[in-house]
Formats: sequence, C-alpha cells, structure tokens
Amino acid sequence: MIKVVIIEDEELLRKGLIYTFDWQSIGFIVIGEAENGAEGKRLIEQLNPDVVVTDIKMPLMDGLSMLQSIEKRDFETIIMTGFAEFEYAKKAIELSVSHFVLKPIEDEKLLEILMKVKDSVSKQKELMFYRKGIHEEFFVDLFDGKKEVISQNNSNKIVRKTIDFIHEHYHEKISLKHIGKGIDMSSGYISRTFKEVTSFNVNDYINRYRIFKSIELLKEDRYRLYEIAEMVGFREYKYFHHVFTQYMKCSPKEFMVAIENMSSYDQSKRAV
Repeated sequence: MIKVVIIEDEELLRKGLIYTFDWQSIGFIVIGEAENGAEGKRLIEQLNPDVVVTDIKMPLMDGLSMLQSIEKRDFETIIMTGFAEFEYAKKAIELSVSHFVLKPIEDEKLLEILMKVKDSVSKQKELMFYRKGIHEEFFVDLFDGKKEVISQNNSNKIVRKTIDFIHEHYHEKISLKHIGKGIDMSSGYISRTFKEVTSFNVNDYINRYRIFKSIELLKEDRYRLYEIAEMVGFREYKYFHHVFTQYMKCSPKEFMVAIENMSSYDQSKRAV
C-alpha cells in the first residue's frame, strides 16, 4: 500500500478526505493527519510517507515553508489550493511539486491525480531498489563473507586459488577442467571442496561473478549489451540475457533503463 499523510487546517475538509474517499480500493492508505505545517513536518519525518497531501495556507507554518524545511523530500506531493492561492504555484513548482488539486475537491479529479502519483511512486520505488545496489546485496556472501572464511582456513587454500583463477580468467572460456589445469588439481576435488566451503558450485560462481562484472560495465554506459556479454565471457548474447535475468530478476536492457531513469531522477532532485 502507498502511504499517505494529509495536512489541512480545516478539520471538516481533512476528515472528509480521510473518511469519505475510498483510498484502499486504489492501493493507498492514510497513515497520519496534521492541522498545520509545523505538525505536518514532524509527522512526515516520523512516518516517512510516500505521498503528502497538503494545503498551502495554514497556521504556524504554511505548506510550502513546510516542504522547504524538510531536507529529505523523497515523497510525492499533492497541493490543495484555491483560485486565490494559485500565485503560489510557481514556488511550489520550484519545490518539485507537480500535482495540484483545486478546492472544492472533486473525487474524480483527486482519483485522476492519485493514479498519476501511484505510477510515479512505483517508479521511484523501482529506482530505490537499484539505488540500494541489489546486485551488491545479492553477491555479498559470495565476495565478502566467504572470502573471510576461506582466508582463515588454510585447509581451503584450494578454494582461494579457484576464486583467484576465476577472477583472473572470467572473461575467457573457462570450466572446471580449465581451472583444474590452471591450479594443478583434479576437477572433481575442486568441485566438492568449493561446494562444501562456499555453498556454491563452481559454474554458479563463474556465472554470478560474470554478471557482477557486467553490472559494473552497464553502469559505465559506454558499451552495447552484446559487447558487455562478450567482455565478461559469454559467447552468445542470448545466454547472457538468460543468466542475467535469472539472477537479477530483470533483463540487461531493463536494468540499463532503470540506471538511466535513476540518473535522471537524481539530476532533477539536485536541480531543486
């Protein structure tokens, strides 16, 4: 559910919005209300809503001053305004407010705006998903925790050698047989020991590391997708696409678009 906070000094209007509009049927839930900007600021910082619906003229602190005072404005804002207050629109736009609803509020108009907001919030959440580095979270056990275990256990130096070999030759055609020859050890022993220590089989580790390296190249925005596939050791783009989608739950193209959108979103926020 998309979390909403409503800030309006007129109690009748505020309560009417909360209790007469069917928020839940369209995927929203009102988690808080405030009657002035100062209280609204505290509420926003405490509850971290996805959407803030606010009036402009309110006691103690007006709606625009409230928005301006909040350092982390990672929410969508809907301004409730009357015709006489529309001169505030320019300042609101400067604060990245793009949604306005005129009083008296009509359900159909509010619904139209909320559906736009819902789409925007969904996109922002998708970008946050990538911003938090899902690939880093996905690979953390592979490249951090396991390394420590391996390096502390002398009996598993074979696993350390296997990892080093993969990191050095991932862009080439490698298999258990190649690794065995490279570190002078039987492929069967490598396979058993690697699985026992890391919980990954060798081929799985190779593919994961290749995808990890492909993400670094995707972020550089310098290469075509088929070029990246070849650079990280996939001879066929179709197989790269399959493996990438299997691990990342999205295609390479979708990941690239998400990175581009994230960059555009960050630039728009910095411009405010």
